[in-house]
Amino acid sequence: MKFRSLALVVLCVTAIVRTNAAASQTHLVSADQKICPAEKYTSIQAAIDASLPGDVINVCPGVYDEQIVISKPVTVKGVTVNSLGIALLQPTVLTSTGGGSDIAVVSVLNSDGVHLLNIGVDVSKNTVSDCTPTLSVVHFLNSGGEIRNDAITGAKLTSPGACTTLSGNGYGVLLESTGTGSSHSVWCRGRASIITPRKEFVPLAMALPPP
Repeated sequence: MKFRSLALVVLCVTAIVRTNAAASQTHLVSADQKICPAEKYTSIQAAIDASLPGDVINVCPGVYDEQIVISKPVTVKGVTVNSLGIALLQPTVLTSTGGGSDIAVVSVLNSDGVHLLNIGVDVSKNTVSDCTPTLSVVHFLNSGGEIRNDAITGAKLTSPGACTTLSGNGYGVLLESTGTGSSHSVWCRGRASIITPRKEFVPLAMALPPP
């Protein structure tokens, strides 16, 4: 049986177990070598694939045209370089990820302790026009972690009238469990926020109506 809840209105009450930080490695990603000459990766997904549980992936400012899938406890963190702005995940083409039909920019699968810090995530270039497939900006599937100081936007269907479930919108953050008796938590901290389709700027925990 499948259960879904809006993670935007959930503040965790359980602690997140982290891998020993002393054993972690840091990976640097940059879409532009001029911004971060020491970068090892130009793709966030490539850095995730090369990482081990507990590793930190520092993402330099820039626009990243990709969807990412995270299935291990890692930290993806946007960093400031010479006062340059945010690292923005903004794919121009979106497909289903994680073996299901759902579409998201960030898919967190079967893993707790995943941290998304100081990044922007934009799903506005989606072509979803109905309630299915499910559209979300960030999708936690049987997973938990932390969202801190993130800007999440673009979860609007191309034909809003076709789906009345969320007044023509997808989910900003979707927390989903596919089994009974499982428990996963997501911390929403700092200035984590969502920009609604009407360009209003509201606190993340207030962005979607209750189920």
